[in-house]
Amino acid sequence: LVQKLMDKDTKLQKKLADETAVLNDLDLKKTQATGRSQEVNGQLDEVQRELTQVNHKLRDVQYQKGGLMNVKQRRGLEVAREFAKDRARSNEGDALGTLVELIDVRREAEIAAEAIGGNELWNFVVKDDEIGTRLIRDVRLRDSVFLNVCPLNQVTKRLKRWRYPTGEGNVTPLVDMISCSDEVRPAVVQTFGKALLVDNDDTALRLMRKEGWEFDLVTPQGTIYRVDRAIKGGSTDKLKRIELTKREKDLLIRQGHLQRRRDELQSERETVEEALRRLHQDRTQVGRRIDLLDNERKQTLDEVRQANMDFERDQLEVKNKEESAKEFEDSIRNADMKLQFLRSERLNNTLGNLTEGDMEQLAECIETEKKLGPEVVRLEEELRELKMDTEEKEATLKRKQQDVRDRGAELLKLQMELDREQRELQLRENERTEAKEKFEKATGAFDEISKVVEGLEEKLEGRKRG
Repeated sequence: LVQKLMDKDTKLQKKLADETAVLNDLDLKKTQATGRSQEVNGQLDEVQRELTQVNHKLRDVQYQKGGLMNVKQRRGLEVAREFAKDRARSNEGDALGTLVELIDVRREAEIAAEAIGGNELWNFVVKDDEIGTRLIRDVRLRDSVFLNVCPLNQVTKRLKRWRYPTGEGNVTPLVDMISCSDEVRPAVVQTFGKALLVDNDDTALRLMRKEGWEFDLVTPQGTIYRVDRAIKGGSTDKLKRIELTKREKDLLIRQGHLQRRRDELQSERETVEEALRRLHQDRTQVGRRIDLLDNERKQTLDEVRQANMDFERDQLEVKNKEESAKEFEDSIRNADMKLQFLRSERLNNTLGNLTEGDMEQLAECIETEKKLGPEVVRLEEELRELKMDTEEKEATLKRKQQDVRDRGAELLKLQMELDREQRELQLRENERTEAKEKFEKATGAFDEISKVVEGLEEKLEGRKRG
């Protein structure tokens, strides 16, 4: 029983160690997840701060852009952007945006392009005139709203093919300084196709004086030399449509990137928080299992202690039985010595007074005693052997008891051996009981001999009285 309980305790210890390892692994994962959550929150705060700054800058740029147009134009563009969003949500995508938003001008040609384009940069580009008409109808429904629409299908039909001059020095078609999609290229050619970018005013004057000259000329500083010989120029402080639009595009790109990054971090934070919640649940379950295993192990150890106490009580009972058996053997030995003494006394008192017939009868009794003597000796020898065997078993039991105390893990084996020894001791006890019975029979025979001797003594005394 103790060995089974110890095996059970060993299994419980193994399970407890496994659950503890799982708990430690969960704690490690929880620590890592907590660290990652803090890191994600830090990154999210940083992204949110940067996004706030970008939003402020974007609003500032958009405010500056709004200051470059009148109220009617600004409201018209607001209506157009709402119209474009609705078309985009319908997967149409036929309202493209303002011309300035659809082009990318080289840095050295920004002022020149803005001087040539002017308010045409605010033209709202659509794919065809039908869409443009719908947009204008929406604009007409509002008060104090104005909008120029550029339908690409009509522009493409009426697009003029310009043949630019060569060999005139530092002269570049302005359209070559502008990048855009092929779809928007007709609108760019319509607005900037007639203009050439020259390096300075002298070159512009030289070219403008030529007979048959048909191009507008513009310098990097924004001075325009019209084909009709008019010259237009001045301060460039308000020529910021393209610059502000570039900044707005960059900020919108950065805003989109930060928003996507923010969404990713928020999603990751939710994932980490969900993982933390699952880890907490798993840890709670493992903690409960560990508590159950601890309670079961305590119960098992209590059962082991109780089994050891029962075993010690059984050992004490065996020891008491052995002491009782020893006392019984001592009483048998004393009775045997007393019987021999009495027999020798009686024989000594009666041998001298016996007759010849009595002597013969006595001889028969002695012969009987001789026959029974070896049996008695053998039984006494068996008793001594039983005693020695009992003492040896007792010493063995004591050693094994000590081993049981020192080696709890081998308790079951020793218990089985003790049970076997107890059975053997019981067999020896049975043999001793049988020997005792034989001894009592022999004692009865000697009693009969004593009675015969007493009868002979009485006969002798009667003869003496006679």
